This record gives sequence, C-alpha cells and structure tokens, in this order.
Amino acid sequence: MRRLGRAAWVHDCERDADLSANLSERVTLGPNLDGELSAKSNRLGGSAQLRVSF
Repeated sequence: MRRLGRAAWVHDCERDADLSANLSERVTLGPNLDGELSAKSNRLGGSAQLRVSF
C-alpha cells in the first residue's frame, strides 16, 4: 500500500501600479503583463493597451 500526496501554494499579489503614458489629452498607451513562475516551468505574457477617448 502506498500513500501519495501533493501540496500547492499560490501567492496572488495585485498592485495598483499605473504604468501608462499619456500620448496626448485623449490617447493613452500602457502595458499589461502576466506571469506564472514555478520551479519546473515559467510562463510570461504581455500585451499593450491603446486607449482613445472621444
């Protein structure tokens, strides 16, 4: 008879850091970054946001 076990830990940290740049009075450009890091694998992704107000 064998006993198997598994444990996991998640740290969710959300920060209100606004890294956007105002290109003009109506246009804003900013990044959106996401990542998962572990001992066996890493995943990083990102995108850019372009906001235009009319």
